Amino acid sequence: MNETEIRDRLAAIRSELANERTFLAWVRTAIAVVAGGAAMKVLVETAWLRAAGVGLMAAGLSALIFGVVRFRQTRRKIDEAKRLDRP
Repeated sequence: MNETEIRDRLAAIRSELANERTFLAWVRTAIAVVAGGAAMKVLVETAWLRAAGVGLMAAGLSALIFGVVRFRQTRRKIDEAKRLDRP
């Protein structure tokens, strides 16, 4: 394996790890938004703020779904690029 192949392989590994870190950031954000919405729904007495809490919970779920879709799309692109690079 020559130096260029080693660099390309390391770059692919860095791309995979960056994709995983980004996915975990989406998950962390989604959990925080859902938890904030649940706290609002349970702890607040005002009806419109409770509805806002439910909205936050829905937004958190949407963020999680978006993160999963983006992770899978990016992983597919990385896998495709790795296949194209092999002789």
